[in-house]
Amino acid sequence: MEGFKVVKRDGKLVDFDFNRVVLALNNAYEDYYGEDFRYDFDVEIEDVLDNIYDEILLTQDDSISVEDIQNIVVI
Repeated sequence: MEGFKVVKRDGKLVDFDFNRVVLALNNAYEDYYGEDFRYDFDVEIEDVLDNIYDEILLTQDDSISVEDIQNIVVI
């Protein structure tokens, strides 16, 4: 998603990076289930990333807010 930006909570624009979303999902998963719990949820992560990508394509903007990304993940 070259050139696409994320609006951070402080208003700063940064390059969109799917790896940051994956890291956040992994961290949330470990916080909820604990570090010792093992589960292969790569398919679920791919689904979430696909949903985010689809929503981004639907926007006419060149950026998305962190809050909008979180809303997509929760839905």
